[in-house]
Amino acid sequence: MKKNGFTLIEILIAVLIVAILAGIGMYYLPHAIEKARWAEAKELLIVLWTAQRRRVAMGMNLCDKVDFNDFSCLDLTITPPKYFNFKLSADTSQIVIAQRKPAGEKMLIDFDGNIRYSNDTPAWLRD
Repeated sequence: MKKNGFTLIEILIAVLIVAILAGIGMYYLPHAIEKARWAEAKELLIVLWTAQRRRVAMGMNLCDKVDFNDFSCLDLTITPPKYFNFKLSADTSQIVIAQRKPAGEKMLIDFDGNIRYSNDTPAWLRD
């Protein structure tokens, strides 16, 4: 007699394997999303740092803006990320500051391009 189809045990094992893989994926998904948000902010931080350095190379002063997400002095049209606020500073130890909106963790870049994180930033987010 020829056997067609799958047995109930084979189907249950396949469903169990898929459920285990989905459970593992759901555990790592929030971390992956948060890392992607920080990567986007880091990319914009570097763009703003480059624009600040370009101003200095052209003989102008660093932009110093009190308001968050005000990039008018850099002649850039940037849509700020949804999850971060950015601030420009004339202080060479932190010429661009990115601050996470709900939590308040910070990422700074100095005039030489060194990126620093605030102490409350989780270690797994730091590259």
